[in-house]
Amino acid sequence: FPSHDTYADLGALVTDDIDTNLAMTTSLNGEVVTTVTIDTSVPGEHTVTYSATDSGNNTTTVTRTVIVEASAGTPQDPPPEEPPQVP
Repeated sequence: FPSHDTYADLGALVTDDIDTNLAMTTSLNGEVVTTVTIDTSVPGEHTVTYSATDSGNNTTTVTRTVIVEASAGTPQDPPPEEPPQVP
């Protein structure tokens, strides 16, 4: 994912052959959240996890990895090399 772009989480859809209207828990980097907000100005890897449990205590968990890449000119990039000097 390019740095400084806006990340819009796609969410997840949960269905069950018996239960309807299942609740889903969403976590970002291990912390339960109501809205997934990722700071795209900082390069790094983020884990979005969705989990749902039905009345039979069957739990399903799915994970999305979001990688924010460093853009050209960010401090994580090495400085450009100097052109060779010709004597």
